[in-house]
This record gives sequence, structure tokens and C-alpha cells, in this order.
Amino acid sequence: MIGKKQRLPALGLAAAGLCASLVLVAVHVRSHTEPDYESVCSVAQGFDCSAVALSRFSVLLGVPVPAIGAAGFVALGLAFYRGYRIALPLAALASVASVVLLAVELLVIRSVCLLCEVVHLCSWAMLWLAWVSRAALAPAPRTGLMAVLAAPTALVALSAFAASSYTAPTSWTSMGDVPRGVGGDGLHWAGAKSPALTVTEYVDYSCPHCGVAARKTRRVFADKFDRLRLVRFPLSRMRCVRLAEGANRSCEFVRAALCAGDVGKFWEMDGWLLSHAPGTAVLDVERASREVGIDPSVLTECMRSPDTFRRADALAAAAMRRHMVEAPAYTVGDRKLSAREAHERLDAL
Repeated sequence: MIGKKQRLPALGLAAAGLCASLVLVAVHVRSHTEPDYESVCSVAQGFDCSAVALSRFSVLLGVPVPAIGAAGFVALGLAFYRGYRIALPLAALASVASVVLLAVELLVIRSVCLLCEVVHLCSWAMLWLAWVSRAALAPAPRTGLMAVLAAPTALVALSAFAASSYTAPTSWTSMGDVPRGVGGDGLHWAGAKSPALTVTEYVDYSCPHCGVAARKTRRVFADKFDRLRLVRFPLSRMRCVRLAEGANRSCEFVRAALCAGDVGKFWEMDGWLLSHAPGTAVLDVERASREVGIDPSVLTECMRSPDTFRRADALAAAAMRRHMVEAPAYTVGDRKLSAREAHERLDAL
């Protein structure tokens, strides 16, 4: 039977890992629901918990990864408390997952979440404790195994249900027959033909916070499109000129949106880009075309056209003239609004 010398440190580590995971759950929720949110552990470029929380790797099978971590520490704590041998494979699984997640942070997201590293250290320490205590751990009976796994399973299921309300992809395909058009300035709009409020939403498709803001706008738009007109202004962080492939991602994404608009699929491509472009080095034209419903060869040829580069560069120049260089951003008439201010106006409509 496992003794207090092993049980108490293990329970302490499980509690520490659980607390860190729950804080990360809060960071995840706020990062995905508040466009201007910056977490307390976003200390510098390359050490940003919000960037990690907004990456496509922060959700696994519909469940926020930190919620899975919290469930894992609950299971580990129960297994150690009861002295069950299942603590060893659970700790090994948590440690392997920690190594994979750390590699993703370093090699793909290129930003480290300091709170995540606390979770990883707790996992590795619990694996060491489980290994040195393995002789004292007992096999778990079926009822004991169910007792260890029931609460974590329920936590994962509840997290998946809760997360579905804010991690759903940004999509305009389910809006039905909403009026859409192109203004004299070449910008696409959707919503009321005689709107009570017209809002221009500036987005950079490579920006995770823009996806958060656009999802929030879409939820309001779905209920108020008969009174609201939304104008999309796709931003490029640099002037849109021919560079090496992938050197100016935001320009590439703008060109994809413009070309999709040429064949009547602007809003469909807009939603696809907001959900898939952040964190990607090069646009997957084949996948984007297939999922949006455009011939890949048509999209590729259009994106390479000098005229498309000219149109995208004209948008970048117009944004600079308006001093709109950061996204997400909004204007109502000539007034510039923050994301928070804009959504307050939308909610009050």
C-alpha cells in the first residue's frame, strides 16, 4: 500500500496541476470570447498564453486541451489517493502529452505558455512518483477504476458541450438568403439594404483575435441582419506586392478572399480563412477551394494575377490612409471603435 510519503506529494502535485489547468481553461475561454483579452501570462513575444490558447491546437476533438489536462489531474489525484496502479500509465500518458504539446509550442506555434509549463512539470513529477512507488500500488478493481475515471470523463463531456458555444467555426453559409453586395469602394457587405447601423469590420485573416471578434460579430449578425449591415475590410499588414511564397501571409489571404468574391464566394471564403488561416505559413489553396466550393485552378490563377495584387495592394494602402493598421478594428461612419466598443453598439441595436 502506498504510504503518506508518496501519497501527499502526489496529491499536492495533482492539486497544483489542476489549479494551473483551471486557470488555463479560464484563459482559453476569455481568449476565445474577448477579442482584446491579453492573459496575465502573456509577458512577451514568444511567451504568450493567449497565442497558445487561440491556436488550432488548443482544442482536441471539440474539447479545450486545458480541460483535458484538468480531467487528467483529477484522475491522477484519485488514483494516487486510492493507491491504484493505474496511476503509472495515467502519469506516463500525461507526460507524453506534455512533451508533444511543448514541441508544438516551440516548433509550430512558436510561442510558449508559461502556465502550460507548470502543468508539464507537474505531469513529469507525478510520473517519477508513480514509478518509484510502483511496487506499493495495487491493481484497481472494476468499481475502483470506475470511481477514478467517472468524474474526469464527466468533466471532459461538460467541457466539450460548453466549448461548442464559442469555438464553432466562423461560417456565413448558414445565414440563408441574406442580402449581400459590393460597395462603390469595392468592399463586400452583407445584411440590411436599409440598415439602422452600418459597421465596417477590419480583419487580418492571419490574426487569431480577428477570428474571435468575427465569431462574436456573426452571432449578433444572425439575429439582427435585417437592421444591421456588416462591411468587411480585409487587412494586409504589409503592402501587397509579389514576394517569396509565404513571406506576406496576410496579403495571400486577402487575395484569396478577393478572388473568391469574383465568383460569388467572398463570405464563404471569409469565414473559412478566419477559421483556418491563423497560425498557417502558406494557404492550402486546394483545401480552401474544395471546402468553399471553387475550382482550385481558377482560384490559383486569379491569386497569381497582377490585377489581384493591385486590388489587394489598393486595400492595404487605403487602410494605411485610414490609420487602420491593427486588427480587429471597427468603424461606424468616420468613428473608429475598439472591438469592445463595437460589440457594445451591436448588442444595443
